[in-house]
Amino acid sequence: MSDSSDSPTCIAYGSGPRGDVNELCLGDITIGLFQADVQCEWTGPPSGDPFPDHVQVLTTPLVADLPFDSGVAKEIVIVTYNGLDGGSPAAEGTDPDRFGVIRILNGQTCEQIVNLDDSANRAIAASPPAIGDINGDGFPDIVTHRALGGVIAYGWSETFGTYTRLWVARETDISGQRWDGLALHDLNDDGIPEVISASEVYDGPTGSRLNSGQVLSAAGAMSVPAVADVDGDGEVEITARDIYRWNAGTNQWDLAYPLGHSAQFWALADFGTPGASPAEFDANSFDGIAEIVSTGNGNARLMTLSGQVLLNVSSGILGGGPPTIGDFDDDGRPEFASAGGNFYRLFDLDCAADPSCLTTEIRWSTSSQDLSSNRTGSSIFDFEGDGAAEAVYGDECFTRIYEGSTGEVLYSAFRTSCTWFENPVVADPDGDSNTEILIGSNANCNRTCPAIDPIHRGNRCEAGADCLSGSCNEGFCRCVDDSECREGYSCEAPIAGTPGSGDTCRAEHPPGVGQVGLRVLRDALDRWVSSRPMWNQHTYSVTNVNDDGTIPMTSDWVANFSDTTLNNFRQNVQGEAAPGTQPDITGDVDESVCQTSGEERLLTATVCNRGTRTVGASMPATFYVGDPADENLLCVSFTEGPVPVGGCLEVSCIIDVDIQGTITMVVNDDGQGGRTTTECNDDNNSDDVTIICVQ
Repeated sequence: MSDSSDSPTCIAYGSGPRGDVNELCLGDITIGLFQADVQCEWTGPPSGDPFPDHVQVLTTPLVADLPFDSGVAKEIVIVTYNGLDGGSPAAEGTDPDRFGVIRILNGQTCEQIVNLDDSANRAIAASPPAIGDINGDGFPDIVTHRALGGVIAYGWSETFGTYTRLWVARETDISGQRWDGLALHDLNDDGIPEVISASEVYDGPTGSRLNSGQVLSAAGAMSVPAVADVDGDGEVEITARDIYRWNAGTNQWDLAYPLGHSAQFWALADFGTPGASPAEFDANSFDGIAEIVSTGNGNARLMTLSGQVLLNVSSGILGGGPPTIGDFDDDGRPEFASAGGNFYRLFDLDCAADPSCLTTEIRWSTSSQDLSSNRTGSSIFDFEGDGAAEAVYGDECFTRIYEGSTGEVLYSAFRTSCTWFENPVVADPDGDSNTEILIGSNANCNRTCPAIDPIHRGNRCEAGADCLSGSCNEGFCRCVDDSECREGYSCEAPIAGTPGSGDTCRAEHPPGVGQVGLRVLRDALDRWVSSRPMWNQHTYSVTNVNDDGTIPMTSDWVANFSDTTLNNFRQNVQGEAAPGTQPDITGDVDESVCQTSGEERLLTATVCNRGTRTVGASMPATFYVGDPADENLLCVSFTEGPVPVGGCLEVSCIIDVDIQGTITMVVNDDGQGGRTTTECNDDNNSDDVTIICVQ
């Protein structure tokens, strides 16, 4: 803005033609630069909790907007366990003294809100729950597998302001260990979803078993079928050894497509248009009809509904976990990934004619350690908004982010797990329009891990400012000792072939340390694109659940694979904040500072965001005496919640009453030379006030 002489002048925040928001607050995302920090973690319950030993997390964490008052944050749901085994007590509930307890956590702070436990109907610790409104009351419900068989449902009680038991279903024809989770879908297209346990179907409001006596081949215990309208006929199918269609008149699964292929896990996507033979399959033309991915039992396969085998790998696979599907290389076509006992692999139809692939079916394969189960899950997300999805996978020892097109490890941090079917989840649990990764850990089975991640080259950088050492060479932070690496990383010789020179900061696994609980990771400067604050079940595919936790009717359910902007499985969608949007943090110190109490004076200020993207909670504002360059620090204050676009939050600081002169506040400054987010403008982060008080 200018005055009458056209000379620049400062204007107050929110005034002028721009208003509260600078719509030009945009910036580029640096591709390949992954620096994650712990946003929050849950490592055990608060003092006095009735289940103090339930700290092991064996299953996939879930995210949803539950009726608790968590501010803008959503809630995280985990199942915790008090045993150290990897067998029947954890996965079947055979020991009455070892069982699962559902914990609901605040999505911003990981603070525990409430426990869910029914002493007469314990939860299976190794089986992930599912979240969704199953009785039409407008509130998301929570369902989970019951120890020794059946299902438990918890519903929201407005009377008690918490979750209470809704029903218990004991009728089941499936026995044995249950690592598999539940799924929620409206099979009858009546607006009320059903609860699906493998191939058993229960009525949502009552828990009554609908298909009594029916268990489909290869869709029992320890199997994870995929449920969707695979052929666009308006009816729902379940994909297992064969494909069955739900008959709403008889409440039975009827055979629709005989495939005759046994596996353990299934997923769906549109890989192209079938021809008269597999050789005539057109991978460049999508018909809105699903192809079937199956993994497990030492096999990875891609088939059409008619049974044509498009890709089949049956050697060199130890086990094989739940598959993920997405566009890993931004070529407009889907690929699928799966973890086995000693490798994490990406399978690609294009490899049949691409000599750069590892084999004619496998684009890349990278080593892992999962000999405990051989079948852990993973998830994918396009963190950088460039069209190519990255993979997120945690084996027994490390959680890693992999570059989709090459399998290069972009980030690694230690975890521990005996491994079941769990997978990391990518979502926005704190509602700050930034993406986080949720990963559970457990100390079960006493796994032995390498001291240094053998496939992690080191922490990435774009410039010296990205490294504690101040040294960035060929995209990697360089170091001379551990003090120049962030916590959790050790200064080590790089892996052979790492570009540049000098040691790098590589992920370490502390010897004898078993991590427990839940950890939420964020980018150190919130550069990852936004994501949806939802992941409601193990077989999550975006369109299977609405934002409010309701389950879409079949007639309203747009199959993920029929939407060309999705066409994926176990990949979250990007959120409302577009790639490239950035915050612009400003501060205003209250000039009325002569508020004293005894020997103390209260400083108050406002932190505002005039950018195009919400900034996360705990945005720091640091107060200095005089020029901040003199490092005469008074105190650091933090915002209590996220600062939304065009919004403001207050911060405050208490100083000694004798301090006078110029006080300068700098926002997005943690007092130690660090910041918590990138900005489109770093030149408007300070404000000052002069204190001249007459006592």
